Amino acid sequence: MVNNTVVSGKIINDKFEFPKRLLRGLHPYKKKLIIGICASGVAAAFDVVSPMLLKEGIDNLQTNQSTSVLLILTGVLILAAGVGGVFRFYMRDLIITTSRFFESDLRTNFFSHLLGMSPGYYDKSHTGDLMTHTTEDIERVRMVVGPALLYAFNTVLIMTFSGTMMFILDKVLAMWILLLAPLIGTSVFLVARKLHRANILQQETYSILTSNVQEDITGMRVIKAFVREESKAELFDEICREYFKRSLVVAKMQSIFMPLLAMLIGLGTVGILWVGGQRIALDLMTLGEFVAFMSYLSLMTWPMIALGWLTHMYQRGKASDQRLQKILSLEPQFTKEERFTSGSELDSPSDATTAPEIKFDTVTFQYSDNEPLVLSDINITIPAGSTAAIVGKVGSGKSSLVRLLPRLYSPQSGKILIDGKNWEQFPVTELRKQIGYVDQTPFLFSASLRENICIGKVGATDAEVVAAAEAACFATEIEDLPNGYDTIIGERGVTLSGGQQQRLTLARALLMDPPILVLDDALSAVDTDTEARILVNLKSRLKGRTTLFVTHRLAAAEQAGIILVLKNGKLAEVGSHKELLAANGLYTSMFRRQRLADELEVL
Repeated sequence: MVNNTVVSGKIINDKFEFPKRLLRGLHPYKKKLIIGICASGVAAAFDVVSPMLLKEGIDNLQTNQSTSVLLILTGVLILAAGVGGVFRFYMRDLIITTSRFFESDLRTNFFSHLLGMSPGYYDKSHTGDLMTHTTEDIERVRMVVGPALLYAFNTVLIMTFSGTMMFILDKVLAMWILLLAPLIGTSVFLVARKLHRANILQQETYSILTSNVQEDITGMRVIKAFVREESKAELFDEICREYFKRSLVVAKMQSIFMPLLAMLIGLGTVGILWVGGQRIALDLMTLGEFVAFMSYLSLMTWPMIALGWLTHMYQRGKASDQRLQKILSLEPQFTKEERFTSGSELDSPSDATTAPEIKFDTVTFQYSDNEPLVLSDINITIPAGSTAAIVGKVGSGKSSLVRLLPRLYSPQSGKILIDGKNWEQFPVTELRKQIGYVDQTPFLFSASLRENICIGKVGATDAEVVAAAEAACFATEIEDLPNGYDTIIGERGVTLSGGQQQRLTLARALLMDPPILVLDDALSAVDTDTEARILVNLKSRLKGRTTLFVTHRLAAAEQAGIILVLKNGKLAEVGSHKELLAANGLYTSMFRRQRLADELEVL
């Protein structure tokens, strides 16, 4: 069975790639693993001793020797069982523990890789699918280096030791066992081929299932508001049925494999009983030897049946690993050097915490190659310490422009200069520490209000947290809550209103006290009176920093030192409020329409 491994977009066929990857992951724990394998060998050796002791006991009874010999043999049998049990415990403990370490490392590495992916990757990925990768797929790979590896070693050792002892006892009967090997090997190969593909399809459907559940739970209020419960239930039922069908295929293959092996082993046992009985009658072997031989066959029965279980577990793990590698093979947005190592003599975008000059130099941007340009040839310089308002119709590229500054996305051409230096020269982590960013869609974690505010500045004092909340006009509402700043909010801040969520994320950015502040329509859900109070509070806060803010309310843009007017991804107009009104262009028409709408609302 060939394993298709994805590397940088290319598929490499290497049937040994999966086991090689497992060995690399187990390398840090090789000492534990080796000791566990040795313990498995000792346990298997003591298992093999018992039938020989049984043989001696039966032969002793036939020759009417002293009962003291039987007592000694019984004691040795009990001792062998006890010692074998102790080593079997250590075998399981060491190998299963190693698999848990392996699982922890794989999950940590996988999540770290996800953290390194660009926002564009998540724009096209399903959350439920990634959750399945992080949980179910990793657990299935862990099962290969845990229970599967444990029983694989035990199976090989038991079959090797038992097979050797069988040949020592009687070569003719042992040859009957060898006749089963080609039949069992062919059965395993044929089933394994179909089982691998069936497991991939099953896991893909499971990912769709979890994605659907995650999306529906997140959007439950919308589902109820639009009375879509019945249609959603039908869709979920359809996905469940598909998952059931694919799971049934896997189950059927398993159910075929186990009885097939049991039948082959049963046929071998019948042959051994027939041939063995004749050899005893001809005095070619003793009754004790025959009983010992059957005991060894019994020891080998479970390992041979376990081949089906091990094959299924290996194929499941292999299929899951293939799914994981499709993500792990993708290049992260930035290399480690780009994240932490500066390409210039500076460690941060500014020599101090003073506000820098920001320049967009012929910037062109699109989210993907098959999509239209979002920004085209943007050229603008924002003076140090100034406030720039970005306005325009919906879809004009306002949010895309400010997302480029913290390098959430990268332009296809052009560059951004900070104090005259290409922003690609600065380590990404240091660059982002200099930018307080408020996205147009607030995201809050299911934690306390204090923890959400302090995300950008862990360890901030109570006074700093309160000051940031006051600047965002949110402190009074927080203090009215029973637990104040320690109040736990729901997932994604569901217990807060839209305006409260925006003010909380604004307080989060202000607490960082960054030299650059980016506000992407940060007050769209706030009423006009609260917005006016926030803008008054921000006047003092914006001194000494360069600010870019996207807004649909042109009244908020009036106080900005420079206004950028975007149209269809291009810079249509630039200037102050008075200059743009005097130009009587796009900004003027937008301003007049909005003022008329405000006057009509008052009436």
